[in-house]
Amino acid sequence: MGFCFATCDINRALVFINKMYPSYKDLTKEDVPLLSGLIEKDVLRVQDPNFHQPCQIIAGNQYSKEYDAEINKAIEEFLASLTPLD
Repeated sequence: MGFCFATCDINRALVFINKMYPSYKDLTKEDVPLLSGLIEKDVLRVQDPNFHQPCQIIAGNQYSKEYDAEINKAIEEFLASLTPLD
């Protein structure tokens, strides 16, 4: 049996994501509303980078295949929102 340290708390999730992308501007809920909504609904969770390298966004307790199209849009939104630091 395995387990992972992951969260569906959006504030902690954004801290984890921002820690994994130190050369990019920190993301906020407003930058990624689709992703934020899926995390808040526990469709997705973000792993703690202190325990998981690489940190990943994984299925949450409420995940089902019906969310796949929305997850794909959230991935596109996330990638488009990454802004390199100067």
